Amino acid sequence: MNPKTMFKIPSVALLFLLLFRGPLEAQTDLGAHFLDYSWQSGLSNPAWMPKHTFTIGLPGFSNDFGFTGFTLNDLLRASRGGSLEIDVLLNKLKSDNFIREQLDAKTFYLGYSSDKFAIHFTHGFKFNFFFAFPESFPRLIWDGNAPYIGQEVDFAPDFQATVYQEVALGLAFRLNERVQVGLRGKWLNGWSDVSIASGKNKLSLFTSEDVYQLNMLANYRINHTGQIAYDGIDNFDFELDTALPAGINSNSGWAVDLGASFDLDPFIVSAGVLDLGQISWSRDVGNLTLDGSYTFEGLDAVGDLLMDEGGESVAVLDSLEMFFDFVETQESYTTALPTRLYASGRMRLDDRYSIGLLYVHELYRGYHFPYLAASANASFGRALDAGLLIGYKHGRFSNLGLNVLLKLGPVQLLAATDNLLTVFFPAQSYTSNLRLGLNLAFGRKEVQSKKVQKKEIRAEDFF
Repeated sequence: MNPKTMFKIPSVALLFLLLFRGPLEAQTDLGAHFLDYSWQSGLSNPAWMPKHTFTIGLPGFSNDFGFTGFTLNDLLRASRGGSLEIDVLLNKLKSDNFIREQLDAKTFYLGYSSDKFAIHFTHGFKFNFFFAFPESFPRLIWDGNAPYIGQEVDFAPDFQATVYQEVALGLAFRLNERVQVGLRGKWLNGWSDVSIASGKNKLSLFTSEDVYQLNMLANYRINHTGQIAYDGIDNFDFELDTALPAGINSNSGWAVDLGASFDLDPFIVSAGVLDLGQISWSRDVGNLTLDGSYTFEGLDAVGDLLMDEGGESVAVLDSLEMFFDFVETQESYTTALPTRLYASGRMRLDDRYSIGLLYVHELYRGYHFPYLAASANASFGRALDAGLLIGYKHGRFSNLGLNVLLKLGPVQLLAATDNLLTVFFPAQSYTSNLRLGLNLAFGRKEVQSKKVQKKEIRAEDFF
């Protein structure tokens, strides 16, 4: 028996890995936070109060995509010789790797603001995609279990793909000239979900040193809505359920955003928590569970699995299915939203210029993702607000962002990105981010710093 080829995983998993060009890490939008005259600034700060009496937000979207591991350039370099050097790419992986995609499509926003309070209503759709795996997962795909003889290795991937709609009602109050607080409640209506159950994501493999016997320990469950066609490990197909929800009590949930802002002129400090909540799935649900200990012997033919010579892979899959199989059930379950904690500080240099810092800490499925942005913003009259930021993501400070708000009378056009370099160097980028918005704003409020107001008062007293 050749230890190098004792145990390999079907090529479809390798294909999935290569299509995504490496693992992605959790994402969040950083740039729109600094555009004070757009309602999108309040997405990260429930205590934010609009600078206009009435605001209407027309359809817009934000998309966040990023990754660790190897880039497209790394993939091209590894294939220069005419064949793909997988080992070169595997060496660029971290011990823990992530894929993350977030699409937030806002369909409508309606807001009113007075001097004392503000109220707003929003509706939109969200798609969250998350895929996490240890380095051992792709190495088992390519190298087999030979590097792990005599040791137990965890290789379970974590996964969640969720589509849901969100209806939100927010309130913000000015308690005094320095303090504002905000609360935003959200009703969530889940459409489709495929996810690994919390606490049931254990897959480990042990290879004995003497007879190369493989022992796998499993406590693994896949929850889903929609349709999963499962007829053995060689026939696994999933289709999203695109039908409208049957009612408000089917696959629904709640979430809340909380925030506070303190004006310590010329500094403005704010903090809060976003998306504290979950969705309960009970309509058209299913579960696939693998639980127990499984022993494999005589699987030396699995080494030919990736080659698929003479139908060998089909025979191997059939032999694997003799040892274990998923148990199908229909039990309700819940999924938590990605929760974000944030803190920001901003310094007004004068009525036109400001500088600021934003820190975001995302908690999702037991993982922690920190983000940091330093921004400089300017207001060019009533027609244009713009800013530049340097962002920290995936252990890198190489994220250069740009945010722009063009104001043409009541019409506002917003564009923001956390990684402008992606446009010019897409093959070298680890992240991609874009937010676009179209707003109508009426009744602009004149805001002046307290220092300017004090100067005006002294001038009036003098004359």
